[in-house]
Amino acid sequence: MLLNKLWAYLAGFGALIAGILAAWGIAKRSGVKEEQAAETEKALEQAKEANAIDTEVHNLSQSELDKRLRNSQRD
Repeated sequence: MLLNKLWAYLAGFGALIAGILAAWGIAKRSGVKEEQAAETEKALEQAKEANAIDTEVHNLSQSELDKRLRNSQRD
């Protein structure tokens, strides 16, 4: 009888530990996903900026590009 109670307590304690570990794992995975989302957003912003610069350079005339190149090399 006492042994059965002990096993029941141990089983309950084991279930509690398993639940805590599962909750910790879910929280950790959620943090990783949030970090990945932030990195993706940062990469998207960098791509937008690069695209805007490429578009601006593409729209400049050759003489304006040469002028800017000369000015940047002097600094």
